[in-house]
This record gives sequence, structure tokens and C-alpha cells, in this order.
Amino acid sequence: MKTIFTAIILSLSLLTFAQNKQIDTIIHDPRAKQVLDQLSKRYSKFNTLRLYFQYQVYDNKDTANRLKEQYTGWLYVKGTDKYKLIIPNLEIFSDGVKIYSFDKKNKELNITLYDPESDDILTPQKLLYIYKKGFKYSYRGYARFDTKTLKNGKIVPIKRTMDIVDLYPDDPKKSPYSLVRIWIDKSTGQIVSVKYQGKNGIDIVVDFLEEKPNINIPDLMFKYDPKRLPKGTEINDLTDE
Repeated sequence: MKTIFTAIILSLSLLTFAQNKQIDTIIHDPRAKQVLDQLSKRYSKFNTLRLYFQYQVYDNKDTANRLKEQYTGWLYVKGTDKYKLIIPNLEIFSDGVKIYSFDKKNKELNITLYDPESDDILTPQKLLYIYKKGFKYSYRGYARFDTKTLKNGKIVPIKRTMDIVDLYPDDPKKSPYSLVRIWIDKSTGQIVSVKYQGKNGIDIVVDFLEEKPNINIPDLMFKYDPKRLPKGTEINDLTDE
């Protein structure tokens, strides 16, 4: 879930030591905070939300073939504690009490307790406010260029003008990322793309292709029903440990 929301299109090299010295001077850029506050305010108004996204992994060390992984998926959010992530080989969903992670390929289901106060559990809702704790942020300006959107069932290019905000971990030693860059549509306030720049040269990019707020999402989508699992699924209930 961390790579879906935090909160990604430009290829960036890892930060140099000189750039890190400059980052130390960045505390909480007022212009960046204004953009992020508006973003949080917008999404907090939605009772439900359905997102269609494209997930990509890039290896900057492989100049001949940077794109290593790419797939599309869906994210459904309802209220403050219910969500469901659907990607090709994995489904993760929460009913507000427990979290269910189903590995489709290996037919394995892991069940853990949902704890909204835990730093280890990063829900879609919490990601909207992640910048308020543990990050410095800087407004990088705005730009207009082609992005991607879902239209008539196809991924097509669309030109947008976007605000660009960078998040830097307060404690870089504890973070696998040197920065998180967010692109936000200036006219709609919609998250367009998020990039996680890895210290190991691996970048993760999430493009949000379709956004449907306040649609009808039945609670059944977030309920666990063992009868719907494929035959032979291994169930690991870790809630009693």
C-alpha cells in the first residue's frame, strides 16, 4: 500500500551529497504545504473512492532496459477504515477490523489485525496526511505536459498543467526512498502521479488513470468469505498471535 499512495513520470538520478546539503535547508515550504493541504481537504470530502492506476518499476542501473515491471490495478476506499486493492497476483482488503492479504499465485491468505494507530499499517486514508509527520516538503513549481488517462477502456495521453511537490524523509537513514515526488492537476486538484525515488537505484511510479468519487461501493466488497477462496488455499490467521 505504501507504493500506491505516497502517495510518480520523470526519471531522476539519486541525490548527490551537495543536493543533500541543500535538502537540509528545506523544512516546510509554505507553498508546498498549501498544495498538500488542498489535496488532503479535497480527498477527505469523499465518502467512497475508486481509483484505476498503473504501477511501474524502473531500474536506473540498467540503461538499456529501465522498465522492469508494469501492471494496472484498482483501489476501492470507503469511509475511514475500509479499502480493497486489486492487482494481478494480489488482493488486499480491510473491513476495519482485520486486514486480508490474498496471494493469488500461491493461493495463500494472511490475516492480520487492523490497527489505525500503528505506523506499520499505512491505509489509503492515512496517506493523505503522511506529509504532516516525518517529511520535509518543497514546491518545485508547475509544468504542462502529456500524462495518461483512461478513456473508453483505453489508456490514452492527456495534457495537464500540474503542481509538483517533493517530499523528503526527516530521517533519510530509516527510509528506502530519497524523495517522493507528487504531481497534482492544478485545475481539478486530482493526484496524477507519484514517484518514489529509491536509494538503490530502483524507482516506483504510480500513475492514477481514473478517479471515481462518491460511487456506490457495497460493504460486501470488504467482507471476508472463505467460501469465495479457491480450493486448496492456505489460510494463515495471525490475529491470535
